[in-house]
Amino acid sequence: MLVRPEHLLISALFGYMSFGLSVSALVHIPIVFSGVLLHEMGHALAGRRFGERPFVELNGWGGLTHWLKGRAFTRGQSVFVAFAGPLVGIVVGITALVVNMFLPPGTPPLLLVTIGDIAFVNLGWALFNLVPIYPLDGGKIARDLFGHFLGTRGAAWSHASSVAVGVVLIALALFARQFFVVLLMGQLTWQNWQALRAAGPLFRRASAPKATASRVSTKKPHGLRVIDGGRKDEDEKPKYLN
Repeated sequence: MLVRPEHLLISALFGYMSFGLSVSALVHIPIVFSGVLLHEMGHALAGRRFGERPFVELNGWGGLTHWLKGRAFTRGQSVFVAFAGPLVGIVVGITALVVNMFLPPGTPPLLLVTIGDIAFVNLGWALFNLVPIYPLDGGKIARDLFGHFLGTRGAAWSHASSVAVGVVLIALALFARQFFVVLLMGQLTWQNWQALRAAGPLFRRASAPKATASRVSTKKPHGLRVIDGGRKDEDEKPKYLN
C-alpha cells in the first residue's frame, strides 16, 4: 500500500473547512483515511476473489487500486469489483447511523460528531463514486453495461454519457458554489470528452467492401522478408479510481 502526502493534506483541508481549528478537524483526518482505505479494500478483496493481486494507493483524489497481474475481468466480474468498494462504504455508513440512533443521552459531543462524520464520509464517498462518470465506479459499471448491449461501441457511448452527466453536475456544483466538485468534475468530463473524440462517431456506418485486384503478385522483393502484420486489440484494463 502507498499513501501519498497529498491525501492527508487534502483530508486536513476538508477537516478545517468543516470544523475549523478544533479536535473534530483532527479526528476528520483518520476518518477520511480509513473510509477511503475501506473503500479500496472492497475493490481489492473482490479482485483477489477472481485471482488478481491488488495494490492500493491513496492519493490526493481519493484512492486507486492497481492490479499487478494484469488479468482481464469478465464484464460480470468487473461490475462486481466496481460495486464492492461503494458497498463497503454504504454498510459502514449505515452502521454508523444506526449506532448514532441508539446513543444514550449525555453522550460526549465529540463522540456524536465523530460517529456522524463516519456516516457522512463513508456514505458520501460511496454515493459519489456511484455517479456514472468514467472512471468512477459508477462509470465503470455503466461502461460494462453499454458494452454488454452495444458491443464494441459501448466504450464510446459510456464516454458520451459521462460527458453529459459531467456537464450537468458542473452546472449544479457552480450553482451550489462547490468549487472542488467543479474542479474534479471538470477534469473527469474533459478526459471523457478527449476519449470520446478519439473513439470516433457513436453511430458507425457499415463500410463498403474493398475491391480486390484481379492480379496479385506473389513474387517477394529482393532483400525483404515477409512479416506477419496481424494485430491484436487489447481491451483497456480498468483501474479503480475512487
